[in-house]
Amino acid sequence: MIVYLAFILACALPITGQIASGFGYLKSLEQLNLFGSGIQAKCPHWFIDPSLRELWLQDNLLNGIFHESFRQISSLEYLDLSNNQLTGSLPDLVLFPSLRELNLRSKHFQRVIPECSEKLSELKILDASFNRLQGLLEGFRQLFNLDSFDAPFNLLEGIVYESHLSNLCKLKSELRIDNNHFTGSLNPICKLQSATILNLFENNLSGEVPDCWSPIAVPMVLNVANNHISGRIPYSLCSSISLSSLYVRKNNLNGQFPTSLKKCQGLKVLDLGRNTFKGNIPEWIGTTLAVLGILSIRLNKFFGSIPSSICQLQSIQILDLSGNHLSRRIPQGFSNFTTLQLLQDGSSMINDLNPYYIRGPVMYHGNAFVQWKNKESDYQNTLWLLETIDLSSNDLVGDYWSCKVNFNSLK
Repeated sequence: MIVYLAFILACALPITGQIASGFGYLKSLEQLNLFGSGIQAKCPHWFIDPSLRELWLQDNLLNGIFHESFRQISSLEYLDLSNNQLTGSLPDLVLFPSLRELNLRSKHFQRVIPECSEKLSELKILDASFNRLQGLLEGFRQLFNLDSFDAPFNLLEGIVYESHLSNLCKLKSELRIDNNHFTGSLNPICKLQSATILNLFENNLSGEVPDCWSPIAVPMVLNVANNHISGRIPYSLCSSISLSSLYVRKNNLNGQFPTSLKKCQGLKVLDLGRNTFKGNIPEWIGTTLAVLGILSIRLNKFFGSIPSSICQLQSIQILDLSGNHLSRRIPQGFSNFTTLQLLQDGSSMINDLNPYYIRGPVMYHGNAFVQWKNKESDYQNTLWLLETIDLSSNDLVGDYWSCKVNFNSLK
C-alpha cells in the first residue's frame, strides 16, 4: 500500500467507496485535486491530512455542514469548495493563517459573515459568490493583501465607508460586490487605485460617479448599473484608454450626451440605457469611439436625427437606440456595419465581441440587456453570438433594408 504520496490529481474521475476511504491512509499528502469527481457524501473527513497545502474539491456533491475536522489542516494555502452543497456559516478563516486562495462559490453558505482577521496576511483571492451571506462589508476590511474579492449575489448590506475599502488598496484584479444591498455613495471606490474590474451592479448606491481617477488608476471595467447614481460622468474617468466597458444603465444620470466620453477612445461597451439623458447624439461618436462593439442608449430622451458618423462603427455588434425621440431618416450609411453582414456564401463578417475581457489573470464576463419579443433579457453566456439593431419606439422614417445590405445575421 502506498502510504507516502505528495500529490494526487483525479479531476473528473469517479471517486467512490473504497477508493475514497483509501485517502485516509495517505501520509504527508500535500496536494489533492478531486475536481468534478462526483463525490456525493457528507463533508468527508478522509482527506483531512495536516500536511495538505492544496485541496481542490470543486464541482462535487459534498453536503452537510462545513466539517469541524478542517481545523486540523491549518497549513492549507489553497482551498476550493465551490459548487457543492455545503451549508451553514462560512468557516472561521483564522483557522487557516496560510491561505492564499479561498473559493466558496456556492448557493448554500449563509448566516452572518465572520470577522476576517488581519492574521490572514497571505490571502490574495477570496470568492464567496452566490451564497446567502449576511452582514457588513466591514467584516472583510482586515484582509490587507487581497488581490481579488468576489462576493456578488449575497445578502450583504449597509453603508460602504471609505474605511472599508482603504485597507483593500492592494486590490489589483477585481472587486465584485454586485447584487447585494449596499447603500451610500461611490466615493469609497476612489481608494482602489489599482483594481482592474469594479462591479457594483444592482445595489442601492447613490450620489455621483466620483471625479477621482488618475491615468494610472482608471479601471478596465466599471459597472454601477441598476443603482441610484445621479449627476454626470466625470472627465477623469476617461483620462486613460484603459476603460473598455462602462455600464451606468438604469440610474438617474441626466444632461446631454456625456462629452467626457469623447476621451474614452478604448471603449468597447457603453451602456447608458434607462437614464434621463437628452439632446442630440453627437457626431463625434462614430469617430472618437471607433472600437465600440456594444452601444445602448435605450429609454432616454435623446432627440434629433441619428448622426451619419454612427455608421462608421464598423465593429458594432449591438446597437440599441430604442425608446427615445429620434426623428428624420435613418442614415443610408448603415451599409457600413460590416460586422452585421453576411457574405454571399452565407459566412459572417462578425468580429465576435468576446464577452470575456482579459488583462493578465483577470477575466470579466460582459453582458447586454436586449429587448426581444416584448421582453428585456440579459445576455451573458451567448453575448458573442448576438447581433442586433433596435431603432424601435422613435419617430424615424425610412428603413434600413433600403441600404441593400444583407443583414440576415441579425438576431
